[in-house]
Order: sequence, then C-alpha cells, then structure tokens
Amino acid sequence: MAIEIANELFDVADDLEQKRLYRFAEQLRGSGMSMSNNIAEGSGSSSKNEEEFVERAVLF
Repeated sequence: MAIEIANELFDVADDLEQKRLYRFAEQLRGSGMSMSNNIAEGSGSSSKNEEEFVERAVLF
C-alpha cells in the first residue's frame, strides 16, 4: 500500500514540477520514499507497545 501511495505522490510531484513548484514536488517525493523506508526499517524490530499502537491505528 505504501508503494501505491508513493507512486501517486510521485505523479502529483511530476505535475507540480510542470507548474514550477519544485520545492513542493521535492517534499512530496521525499515523503513517499520515507513511508516505505520507515515501514521496511520497522519490520525488523518491534515491541509490544508498537504492535498495540499499530493495531489501534488500523482500527481507527
């Protein structure tokens, strides 16, 4: 899911660059990459508190 969202953000960023909104486009690309990187980094380690947080976040 994070990759799909990142792809959408990259598409929006491409449109913004055509409108010369380079800094905003750069921020969108960075956030898209950050999501999947954070998920990958967190998948290797977890604690009971993190698992409970994720379960609650998904429910809302």
